[in-house]
Amino acid sequence: MNVMYGLQPETYKLVWGNGTHFRSTAINGYPKSITVTGAKNSSVAFQIVLCADEDIALNVGKSLWIAQRPGTRCLRLGAASPFETELNIIDMHTDDDQLKRADALLSAPVLEIERGEARAVWVEMKLPADALPGAYTAHVYLYSGYTTEDETILGEMTITIEVLPCMIPDVKEHKFHLDLWQHLSNIARKHEVALWSDEHFQVLEGYVRSLGELGQKAVTLVVSEAPWSGQSCYEEFRQSANLYEYSIIGVTKETSGAFTYDYTAMQRYIDLCAKHGIDREISLYGLCNVWCVAEAGLAPIVPDYPDGLKVRYLDKADGRYKFMRSSAELDDYISSLEQYFVKTGQMDKVRLAADEPGDMKKYRAVLDHLKEIAPAFKFKAAIN
Repeated sequence: MNVMYGLQPETYKLVWGNGTHFRSTAINGYPKSITVTGAKNSSVAFQIVLCADEDIALNVGKSLWIAQRPGTRCLRLGAASPFETELNIIDMHTDDDQLKRADALLSAPVLEIERGEARAVWVEMKLPADALPGAYTAHVYLYSGYTTEDETILGEMTITIEVLPCMIPDVKEHKFHLDLWQHLSNIARKHEVALWSDEHFQVLEGYVRSLGELGQKAVTLVVSEAPWSGQSCYEEFRQSANLYEYSIIGVTKETSGAFTYDYTAMQRYIDLCAKHGIDREISLYGLCNVWCVAEAGLAPIVPDYPDGLKVRYLDKADGRYKFMRSSAELDDYISSLEQYFVKTGQMDKVRLAADEPGDMKKYRAVLDHLKEIAPAFKFKAAIN
């Protein structure tokens, strides 16, 4: 078996496909040593790129892996470093141009790869706050094995780590306002749990913890139905991806005709985020600059309202789910939400958020209306 491998910096982006963009033989020219530099209390990263002329099982963990296809050898990458090291195989995403691009870090330690397929592995080393400044040496070894064979060493890569005398502050102290939008509905779909159930919140804990570790500052809340109209997932070439987003607020119309609002799930998520240090801002999406797409069945349903928000409720009188269809009902919904944040002492963190308003005249009219019915709210927008 012939294996080509080498090192690249963290900024490297593996792109290959259709026989023209990238040739795996280029890996032969990649270096077997690299220098990375970082401050204390941070991390350094680089990538390993490899390709084999046989089918392989690529393993970045320590457990035994026996491939289903007989004869498939296991190539394992292992690090010997003075610092805590994590290796992740990078998934390949086929883009619109049919080229495959390195994308997400896979959590699974093993991936079976067809012969001739190039793959990158992300390697990250954590530099502790008490690390002494200076140069350190680490090694990454490439091992080969098959079922019960003893591993053999196919190659070795050398990494020089230069630790600077300065220190990066903890993420909670970062001044950068990190605001990665969270798609809670899609997380529920992918994990096959009911929206806003205990199981959903158990799953969300891991995502929120990860965001907190990155220094996330803002909580993302969707408070009306499908404010992005599913991000065009209704289009024919995107039908395999369901991206519709749903409100975290429960609404009920009592038999008396009055509306009641359940903010339990919303507050539970806010509190979960705060537990992991995400407590600077609460972003509410779906009350202004709603994307309405008639061909997806999501045209505005309250024609005289300045924006196309859609609020679903359970009508206790007949047990059916319905949508608010008058301006007065929508105004009541928004003003009640305003009062909830005022009464709970959270309003100073809340922002009604808009995503790339294209019609500024319409957007300003929406803001004027919202300021009239719910004057305590403040606003923010991502401007294209």
